Amino acid sequence: DAEFEPALLAGATKLQILVRMLVNLKRIYVKMRSFPQGLAMTELLLALDPSALTELRDRGLLAYNLNDFPAALRDLEAYLRFTSRGDGERPKENTEQAEIWEHVKALRRRVAGLN
Repeated sequence: DAEFEPALLAGATKLQILVRMLVNLKRIYVKMRSFPQGLAMTELLLALDPSALTELRDRGLLAYNLNDFPAALRDLEAYLRFTSRGDGERPKENTEQAEIWEHVKALRRRVAGLN
């Protein structure tokens, strides 16, 4: 016996609808491995909300898949800075941050090799 929740009928703002559409498009493009289009959707999402950390992370991962290693490193390092525990230690194992940290280490080696 579920109770009626009036909040479920609340309308979405134009911004919420736009964000939802862009996120859905990004997921479709990534699933299709159309990384340039996925990156374009991520750029639009970041233009709408520059503080969206998941989009910053995704932009870094998409840049990595597009072999833009300096951009990937920049975004993933920024993501880790903003999501770190604040104690300066590396992330705990088995966390998303730990996985990103492994990407960052590999990217640092790769970018250093480009110079």
